[in-house]
Amino acid sequence: MANSTVEQLLGRACHEIIHLKTHPCSEAGNECAAKHTFETGAIHSSSPCYKDANGEQRYLEIKSYPITNDSGQVTSVIETINDVTEKRKMEERLAKSQKIEAIGQLAGGVAHDFNNMLSVILGHSELALMKINDTHPICYDLNEIRKATDRFISLTKQLLAFARKQTIAPKKLDLNETLENMLKMLKRLIGENINLVWLPGQDLWNVKIDPSQIDQILANLCLNARDAISDVGKITIENSNKAIDEVYCADNPEAIQGEYVMLSVSDNGCGMDKNTLNKIFELFLPQRK
Repeated sequence: MANSTVEQLLGRACHEIIHLKTHPCSEAGNECAAKHTFETGAIHSSSPCYKDANGEQRYLEIKSYPITNDSGQVTSVIETINDVTEKRKMEERLAKSQKIEAIGQLAGGVAHDFNNMLSVILGHSELALMKINDTHPICYDLNEIRKATDRFISLTKQLLAFARKQTIAPKKLDLNETLENMLKMLKRLIGENINLVWLPGQDLWNVKIDPSQIDQILANLCLNARDAISDVGKITIENSNKAIDEVYCADNPEAIQGEYVMLSVSDNGCGMDKNTLNKIFELFLPQRK
């Protein structure tokens, strides 16, 4: 439409030029500002959306103004068309950021309360450990409670970081060692009917990340994988060194050349449909069906 000449536009209907359709919008049940003005004689506006020749979603703001004869009859209509796609995108980004901010405030409040309760559990388990020796039958269970509580306290720190009430503290980690320490907890999360396969990388490079972020990432991915498996199944966690070169970047423009450690979590569940996949980075993604 933007690159069309006057000769290409003359004599053509607006639904052909703007919406790339062969029939009027009203025939498809959509609002037509010009039709409304012809019928009522009033100024009218509409906000249709359509896909352009490149398949991209566009948003328009269309206003129609009547031109009448001496008898007051509408003889023609003037339409103004304004492409408001960028404005709509900015409004959507603003709404999303406001939603995230509200969720962050809620998360911060929940994290504080949750952290207080976990501190009580941790304190009582440590007091109990002080009253028994290392050979006591319950010593192992108390240590597991203490370790699990420590991990969940780290997760609450992530909620506080999301709420901008606490800074993230990255440090150098051996990812193999970090994941090894998580396996027992992850196996309990996913249940006995799912086989957890761990494939550690060889001569793995160190990574710099907040340890609690690793806990959160693995717990979320494994729980989502568990929910996608109807009965028995398998979840595989593996990592390896990866070098991203110029050839890969040429085919994948979002990539940045360099050396990375890859962490992969896969499962043999039902997978994700196209609609779910398009929303994969949104908060509170629905379960896979």
